[in-house]
Amino acid sequence: FEAGARARIAHLAPRCAAWHPDLVIHEETELAGPVVAAGIGVRSVVHGLGPMLPVRLLPWVAAAIERLAPRGSATEVVEAWRAGSYLHLCPPGLAPAEEPIWRDVLPLRPMAPGGASEPGLMRRIEALPHARTVFVTLGTVYGRNTTALAAAIEGLRSLAVNLIVAVGPKGDPSLFEGYGRHVLIERLVPLASVLARCDAVVSQGGSGVMLGAMARGLPQLMLPQGADQFRNAEVCTPTGAALALAPQDATPDAISDGVHRLLNECCFASAAQVLRDQIGAMPDADAVIAALGADRRTAVLGAMSASRQL
Repeated sequence: FEAGARARIAHLAPRCAAWHPDLVIHEETELAGPVVAAGIGVRSVVHGLGPMLPVRLLPWVAAAIERLAPRGSATEVVEAWRAGSYLHLCPPGLAPAEEPIWRDVLPLRPMAPGGASEPGLMRRIEALPHARTVFVTLGTVYGRNTTALAAAIEGLRSLAVNLIVAVGPKGDPSLFEGYGRHVLIERLVPLASVLARCDAVVSQGGSGVMLGAMARGLPQLMLPQGADQFRNAEVCTPTGAALALAPQDATPDAISDGVHRLLNECCFASAAQVLRDQIGAMPDADAVIAALGADRRTAVLGAMSASRQL
């Protein structure tokens, strides 16, 4: 993150100094944003990706920002970053128990990616034979983990449910043929449209599919593979709306047992519906943008010249 940010600062600093935006919005692992924002004296707005970064990571992130900051301004840049607004995508049920890194936390309703529903895919879904449907995916990065995907399909194929399986843009659907007409294999699917037709989700626990399932009130089995997915599982399972299996525990039988519980023990659906209702009550993007626009606070650090910033 630090190396990429250093390269971006060289391009962004002079552009922002010339254009002078009112806000600099960046996601929480994008470290050029707070440095550039502080350099021109405007607020840094941190767009969350899922559960908020835990406080235990603050020393590492702050140290990286300090190294990226212009000489003599490291403390001020970090202070401006922490004083900026944080757009929190998670419902109150996933709120961290600890004091957050950022002092101004604004809820922002997460939205599942839309995209046009491909008519052929919708017809294939409508032709599936069972009353209940489970969406299975390992996302766009880990979808090529064919062993983990095969374990999920193998474990679920004997349940009386349809399976919609997204193998990712580089996945090969032909590797999963022959499981029966209740198993639909696709590379990519329009997430919002598919989740609207499902009763549970089995995924790697990436923030997009995790929050998409929550917004629909769907219980989920999380099979974390890497990145922030273990953290997501750690935060979600205490809500009662999710189960999780570590990679070494994600056997076909364990996956089957987990999904059977999600579909048949009403406590999981009830907990998922609580999170759905909390998300529905969160302000949408228009409301948050209006609030940010009405707030004229500036960064703690005064404007610096572009030449000093570089």
